[in-house]
Amino acid sequence: MARKTTTKLSKRSPARATRPAAGKTAQVRARIDPTVKEQAEGILEELGLNPSAAISTFYSQIVLRRGLPFLVEVPNEVTVGAIEDARRGHNPIDAADLKGLLAQLLAKRDRTIGLVELLESTPDLLGSIRRRS
Repeated sequence: MARKTTTKLSKRSPARATRPAAGKTAQVRARIDPTVKEQAEGILEELGLNPSAAISTFYSQIVLRRGLPFLVEVPNEVTVGAIEDARRGHNPIDAADLKGLLAQLLAKRDRTIGLVELLESTPDLLGSIRRRS
């Protein structure tokens, strides 16, 4: 009769580091604004998630992406100026569609590519971009 062999994962095994043992969890504690907490938990409830599942998903995405799962940047001077203008209601852009919006935005700055022409020649450009991401 052949001997049955089993393989044990060492403590340093990557497989063990990414999968907790059954039933084992760790606790995360954080202080947060009560209003933000209440609003976020309302949205999570609509999504069918509890806070623990959302935080676990967030942490998993951090591990998967080796960073935050969204871009965090300090805005440059141009962006800060645009934000301040928008808050004051200065220079609003009113456009009926995306093509009109891009035309107005591009008219304000010199660009080397004609995005409006590109959109006209490729009507499903935005859809194809979404499908690739």
